[in-house]
Amino acid sequence: MEREVLAVESGNKKSLADAVEKGVNLREQILRLYHDNYRGGSMKLAIIGGESLDILESWVLELFSSVKKGPLVNPDGGSELPIWKVGKLYWLEAVKDVHILDLSWTLPSLRKGYLKKAEDYLAHLLGHGNQSYLLFPVKHMLQCTGGVIGGSFGFI
Repeated sequence: MEREVLAVESGNKKSLADAVEKGVNLREQILRLYHDNYRGGSMKLAIIGGESLDILESWVLELFSSVKKGPLVNPDGGSELPIWKVGKLYWLEAVKDVHILDLSWTLPSLRKGYLKKAEDYLAHLLGHGNQSYLLFPVKHMLQCTGGVIGGSFGFI
């Protein structure tokens, strides 16, 4: 889907009124988005419920049977990947006055010891928020304006 500068991603009553003043037909834009992208082949549906499987299935059929069938669609991002060339240094102009250091690493599975909350202990040790925490000198030296210590707990 080719994106236009005038497309409305989010906003409020004023942003909607501004789009109308610029001559954007919002209804037409929404219908075009629906017809171009809203089809079963592009969607996934997961149902969790306490009802019987037959009841859940009947609800799904009742509520979603009007969704157009369609092929599995991989949306075109509009650019060829990769966008960065290997071995080249890029300087980008900052749009905000912030300094962020993002460090990531993989930990072994914490599933067996989840009651010990080792990840919480580590996060507290690294970044509790005062001068005694381990990353304070790094934050001070790099003049970081903020920081977050934590992780993605989706696959523990």
